[in-house]
Amino acid sequence: HTAYRRQRQMCIRDRYKKEGKFFSLLSQFDDNYIAAIVLDVNDDFVVLQEFFEFRKLTKSILPISSIESLRRNANDKYYQTILEGEGILKKVKDNYTMDISTWKSISRALKISRITIMIDCEKSKDEFFGIGEVKNVNKDSVEIRYFDAQGILDETNTRFPYDIITKLSFDSQYANVFSKYTSCLLYTSDAAD
Repeated sequence: HTAYRRQRQMCIRDRYKKEGKFFSLLSQFDDNYIAAIVLDVNDDFVVLQEFFEFRKLTKSILPISSIESLRRNANDKYYQTILEGEGILKKVKDNYTMDISTWKSISRALKISRITIMIDCEKSKDEFFGIGEVKNVNKDSVEIRYFDAQGILDETNTRFPYDIITKLSFDSQYANVFSKYTSCLLYTSDAAD
């Protein structure tokens, strides 16, 4: 698997990052292709700007080892033409400095930036997801202050072991807007009625 992973990493770096090409990838944990451009890549991780319906969706970080296949077909080339024509690719900025060598270093950088992140954990038998701000970076896990679909913050931090994280996303419209309203909400039993 090491040679195959190295081949994927080199393909991502040489074909897609250096040339700024739009492409699609399939992760072993997703049923659909992810449409993206590469913002950063190393031997273990890739940082993507994902797109959906001609809009920036989110920045995401995936382990290279989770990538099943890469694609740049006629559809992807045409999509890039549209994104360029609409000036959307010019708006994509690499506006962060991040050490992407490990989940720990990634988590540390995101904690410093104080932005809301989304964590997918699909390696465990009970797949789960978390959204919130990074509060603690530990040797073997990251802790976030999770909030639910009603914007209610958990009383304690939620722990995510690095070895089950399959994707980490940030700088999405969903997370950025939603997180602004978490501290403003007051939950009472009357409000639920």
